[in-house]
Formats: sequence, C-alpha cells, structure tokens
Amino acid sequence: MDPEVPHDGLPRLTYEDAKSLLLKFMFSGGVGSAAGKVVSYSLVEQNNDSYVFLAALEELDETAQLTPVDRYRIAIDSKSGKLDVPDLIFLSTPDLEHIIFRATGFLVSQAERFTSGALSISYKVSVHDNPLQFVVQMRHHGNVDSINTIMELVW
Repeated sequence: MDPEVPHDGLPRLTYEDAKSLLLKFMFSGGVGSAAGKVVSYSLVEQNNDSYVFLAALEELDETAQLTPVDRYRIAIDSKSGKLDVPDLIFLSTPDLEHIIFRATGFLVSQAERFTSGALSISYKVSVHDNPLQFVVQMRHHGNVDSINTIMELVW
C-alpha cells in the first residue's frame, strides 16, 4: 500500500487500497457465498476519514439471478483500513407505507421488492381501494433515464 499523506501528516489509504480491501472482503464471504459471483460496487462518498461504497455479490450469469440482489453500504476507515459492519440497503414496509401515503394519499395493501438495477432497488406497491400500482425506486444517483425500462416492465 502506498498511503496518501494529507495535510495533517497522517497516512491514509488510497482509493485503490480501499477498493482492494472491499473486494477482498466481498470475495471472502463477508456478505454471503461468492462462489460463481462477481462483485459490483460504486464509490458513493469519500472524505479524509473514510471511503464509502455500495457493493453487491451478483450472479455471473444475469439470467441465473432468481432474486433481487442485496446491496450493502460498506465504509472503510482510511486511517486503519478497518471495514464497518456492512449495512444492508432496503426500504422497510413502514418506509414504503410512508412514501406512498405522502406521495398519493393511498394506503399500501401489498409491497414487494421486484428488481435491482446496477445502482437502484425497486419495489412494486399496490394500494387499497384502487387498481393503481406504484414503483418506488431507491437510487444511488439522480439520473432517472433508466426508469423508462422499469415502467415498461411494470405496465
């Protein structure tokens, strides 16, 4: 490792060091069996203290993926190289109920996670007393061009 030395004089991990630690952790079984899988990841935050990644283990063959992919928020301390406990990223039923009620005034009758994009997790939500269904999508970034594909899938 060739640590960076910021203004305070203390060595820090480089992005490449942090990425290597993340991949080592993911392939070691830190969030599940990595057999026959690849790691997808994205750096979502970087500061003097840490690197924060979104990461997942995905089937090598996308057609073999029978369930949505679990994604984790994993922070790596840039001084020590220690990884925080992976935080599973998801919307709970109360989260979805709150989102739908605030956006539409409807009460949720059923909600299910139905797909995962490279940088998103989508939920299909049905409501009481109305045939409408909604898609709630949790995204890593604000670029929503890809929502058209999901909308075609749902409709």
